[in-house]
Amino acid sequence: MTLKAMIDGVEIDLPEGEHVPPTAPAFVPSLSREAFCVALIGAGILTEAEAEAAALGSWPPKFEPALAGKDLVEKLTIKNIWRETKTVARDAPLFVDLLAFYAGVKGLNEVQAAALGDQIFASVAA
Repeated sequence: MTLKAMIDGVEIDLPEGEHVPPTAPAFVPSLSREAFCVALIGAGILTEAEAEAAALGSWPPKFEPALAGKDLVEKLTIKNIWRETKTVARDAPLFVDLLAFYAGVKGLNEVQAAALGDQIFASVAA
């Protein structure tokens, strides 16, 4: 019997007696939408009033410029995802886009932007 393994999306045959141990999925920090909004206050991105509305599902006006260049369907889809989401993951496209936008506005380099992302998700332990 030939064992098979998936490595980088490619199925390969393993020789008899050899195996690839399973790997745990990488930990991706996430916050509830409410905790994420509170963290945005701490990062100086949202005010308390903006965070309160955003935590309840409203799209913050400060997020609007991050949608520049997207067509109407994309904008509506993103806003609907925000309204429906219960958690925000560190690698979620919405967060990645927002972080890139705010990094540009604040003139942050890549390292500083990563530090801002880490600050927002600092309360989540691996």
